[in-house]
Amino acid sequence: MTIRQWSIKYALVLLTVAFSCLLLRGQEKRDYIWMLGSSNNPAQEDTLWWTTVFNFNTSPLTVNRELAFMAVKYSAAMISDTAGNLLFYSNGCRVRNADFEVMPNGDSLIPGHPYQNYCFSSVGMAPREGMIILPDPANSQGYWLLNQATDTLHHPFIHLHKIFYYGYVDMSLDNGRGDVTHKGQLLGNDSLFSGMTAYRHANDRDWWIIIGKEYEHTFYKILLDDQGLHWLDTIILDTKLPNKKGSSGGQNIFSPDGTHYIQFPGPNDANYVMDFDPLTGNISNPQRYDWPRQGLFGG
Repeated sequence: MTIRQWSIKYALVLLTVAFSCLLLRGQEKRDYIWMLGSSNNPAQEDTLWWTTVFNFNTSPLTVNRELAFMAVKYSAAMISDTAGNLLFYSNGCRVRNADFEVMPNGDSLIPGHPYQNYCFSSVGMAPREGMIILPDPANSQGYWLLNQATDTLHHPFIHLHKIFYYGYVDMSLDNGRGDVTHKGQLLGNDSLFSGMTAYRHANDRDWWIIIGKEYEHTFYKILLDDQGLHWLDTIILDTKLPNKKGSSGGQNIFSPDGTHYIQFPGPNDANYVMDFDPLTGNISNPQRYDWPRQGLFGG
């Protein structure tokens, strides 16, 4: 075999391995179980909490009502294993496993006033889209819990001060049902926009988390890699965005191909589409898209 033939063969092997890894990654079913909504009577403390469960493991999908034993109403997150089996879920207040039981150390995820103010009302944490669960790039049994909380002590008349906390679940503990090993760890303390979202890094291993600052054309860039969470750059856009109404049904989302970051600040506002770079985590070039509308709506 000549050097050229060996080089071509070696390159084809590398491409095959890389494609296989991407294929396996693409076959992960971590988002195949959705839990949302709740049915309860808040006046009765012993009311059983129900939730609607969407199961995408079947075709067509199945929709059932389950006793989740906690509200997944405002902020909620859940994650499955790579085969699509539910591992655990949370409403930002506590974590329950796939058996619908509170995990060891899984209560009181948020410390102090935010927990007392919101979790005791049984509806969960207030910021919409305020929680994400991401697999740990360094541990196949580990999961990071990223969640926001609203602290009205800083702004007693309006709920603005949204804080960024994190925790950690180790699924190798409690006979494979999971254990919350860390919780209530403060990462960012600022007036943050309600809602954060994540996209996989260009290396297909790490994660970018983007979150905006309230009432400013500023975004924070957070990296999750095998060394943990890193609060990196502050991104200030040249074009000023409108005041972001973080508690009024706004929404942030990435395009499926990861090339754009879209923000909907809230009712009676436009969409803002920005360029996103999965390699650097930078966003830029905000473009406003508006349309005639009537009435109140949200994302």
